[in-house]
Amino acid sequence: MPTGLRLEAPASGPLFRPINRGGKVQPGGLTEHAVYRMLEKRGKQAGLSEELKPHDLRRSFGTELFRRKTPTSVVQRMMGHASPATTVRYDRSGEEAEREAAELLHVPYKRRYRSG
Repeated sequence: MPTGLRLEAPASGPLFRPINRGGKVQPGGLTEHAVYRMLEKRGKQAGLSEELKPHDLRRSFGTELFRRKTPTSVVQRMMGHASPATTVRYDRSGEEAEREAAELLHVPYKRRYRSG
């Protein structure tokens, strides 16, 4: 980041705003098309085989909040859900805990050879 450049979230309105070719921030928010194009470009740069979609960002946001032990009521408000039942779908901590527990298991295996 260049020295002296200061980024600041706006007090109100869209967080992400279009920037013209001259580098000037424009009023209003990004269009749906601009978001899709940005995700397509960044996905390719990251070498992802599948196309990124805006909901992937939303899913990552919710999942990461739960991973950091954020209370469901807070995640619900931040995601704008009316129902906590919708919010808990983003909680993958149970799946993660199961995967971690499975990795702790040691299952001894001894191959038996049959003599012919």
